[in-house]
Amino acid sequence: MRVLLDQSVCDVPADTVGQAIDAISHLARQRGRLIVEVLVDGTSWNAQQIDDQAGRASVAREVKLTTADPSELIGQTFQDASLALRDADELQQAAAGQLQAGQTREAMGKLTQAFGIWSSVQQAVEMGTQLAEIPMNSFTVPGEGGQRIALDKVIIQLHARLNQVRSSLQSGDTAALADILLYELPTVVHQWRGVLDELQAAVHHAAKSASATAVRKDR
Repeated sequence: MRVLLDQSVCDVPADTVGQAIDAISHLARQRGRLIVEVLVDGTSWNAQQIDDQAGRASVAREVKLTTADPSELIGQTFQDASLALRDADELQQAAAGQLQAGQTREAMGKLTQAFGIWSSVQQAVEMGTQLAEIPMNSFTVPGEGGQRIALDKVIIQLHARLNQVRSSLQSGDTAALADILLYELPTVVHQWRGVLDELQAAVHHAAKSASATAVRKDR
């Protein structure tokens, strides 16, 4: 069985697919790399397949793990989330216009998409900060009004804003909902894009510091 980490063939003891994955995963962690794809005979395996006992006991011609630098991956995740919020803002603005025009059904469709983006952004922040070991209760970012507060409190503020939208939806108050979308949420989007920029900068700075430390140790 041919076993590869990125493009390099690895001489690891492995009689099954599971043993190969475990051995290469261990090697990747030693190198400080994050696994982003597992290919078994050219087919990408998801987490469920990787954990499946029957699959792990099988034999393949080739097992390949592709990795990425954690800081680059996390930074890209934060950047993608920021760009996604730009799309959410456009959807929210369009929905407000449709509400004012009485096109409630069309507006609800756009709001559903926007809420999906907000949910994905929160997941990206939670997962990214965990991987980057950024403490959400002490890492400060711009809050409402410009003051700096802990990231976890900014998330609470976001939940409150989104709950305002939900309450207006449930009450059927389309005028209030349109006002929130037009005059309040754009500020929240701007704030959160700034939050994501700061998180990306923190990850980049940490990676740069770690690299400099590694160089000094090698000397």
